Amino acid sequence: MQPTTPITFKDMLDHLDSGQPCNLVVIAANRQANTGGDEMVFKAAKKYIQKPKVHELLQPKESSGKESKNPNHFYNSTRNILLPNSEIKTIHIRLIIEFNGKQVM
Repeated sequence: MQPTTPITFKDMLDHLDSGQPCNLVVIAANRQANTGGDEMVFKAAKKYIQKPKVHELLQPKESSGKESKNPNHFYNSTRNILLPNSEIKTIHIRLIIEFNGKQVM
């Protein structure tokens, strides 16, 4: 196997945030359950961008008592990714170790 050229963290983020499909290898971590350390492989993943639903656009916004929580992706260094099976996963961008077959530096 030939060594691949590494990719910088900024270039990886630029490509990920563009919405183009990519392959990721991420280290799992869960501080609440004190678990993790396993490598998770995501193939053909894209950044998930939530689109407003049609009925939300047509109806005036009224207070339903429950507001959605702001995920603070910038503060938490996380991104939501959309997998080919339509599953949405939240990943911590600092735990991405491989991007499109290139080591992240």
